[in-house]
Amino acid sequence: MVGGLCTLWTDSCEIAEFRSFKKPNGASSHREEVVLTNVPCRVSYKRSPALSDGIQPILSQNVKLFLNKNVVVKPGSKITVNRDGVLTEYRQSGKAMVYSSHQEIELCLFDGWG
Repeated sequence: MVGGLCTLWTDSCEIAEFRSFKKPNGASSHREEVVLTNVPCRVSYKRSPALSDGIQPILSQNVKLFLNKNVVVKPGSKITVNRDGVLTEYRQSGKAMVYSSHQEIELCLFDGWG
């Protein structure tokens, strides 16, 4: 890997999509399907300066996922990150930024398939 970037990928993730399927009675429905597991990655957290709504500070955090540029993550996918045994569910909040050595995806907390 260029510049040893892969050695920085100390986390792993699972990628799931919300796909349509046919029920036995012929009706269409949707379900979560895991499409990739144990994908090496790294999550980076950046705190933004606190804002205020006039009553209390509002903290904001930017979360970015780094992974191999060849991993396909479709828009709307659920990404479950495993960092030191702690699982956190996210969704993609922006288009992947693909570079020659890796890709970066902005994440936000997963709040359902809604």
